[in-house]
Amino acid sequence: MIKSAYKRLLLISIGTVLVLLSIGVGIGYMIFGRSGSKKSAANDEAAKNVSNVGVRNVLPETNVEYFCRFELCGHEIKLDCDKIAPGMCEADIKNAYPECTIAAFGANDVLLKRTINSYCPDHFVVMFEKNKLRVSKMSLETLRLETLMELPVDEESLAVEELERLKQGITFDTLEEIDAYFECLES
Repeated sequence: MIKSAYKRLLLISIGTVLVLLSIGVGIGYMIFGRSGSKKSAANDEAAKNVSNVGVRNVLPETNVEYFCRFELCGHEIKLDCDKIAPGMCEADIKNAYPECTIAAFGANDVLLKRTINSYCPDHFVVMFEKNKLRVSKMSLETLRLETLMELPVDEESLAVEELERLKQGITFDTLEEIDAYFECLES
């Protein structure tokens, strides 16, 4: 009789464990099974955010500077960099300013540098091309030499040394200096 009581107790215990285990699996499915798709979407979004960990971005308080060096006069000027916005990473800036070198990129500072083989906007340039004297000045908006005026000139009327200088380009700081130079050429 002890054996049968022992067997009975063992069977009741195993049955109770199985019933409790089934109830636990059912409750677990009800709690976690139904919201699994929501959690999966949330986990995917979290994974996207983690994939950007370590990518440095421009912050609203980041100091951004853009300098352009003009090789022919040696001057360097600070330019506006209106294409850079908070949230941009280094690759975004390279796309926005492909002609620039990123000299520094950090949370506090971004430094862009560019070199142009020309004169800066502080100078006027007089050049001889195709029987014309062309007066040009660098535009800050386009960073290209823009023609201000052209004067017809006979190549034969210029001294050889002066013609060579004009083919290279002669710089002036003011239009008055250019007027005085033209007067000297005429005499």
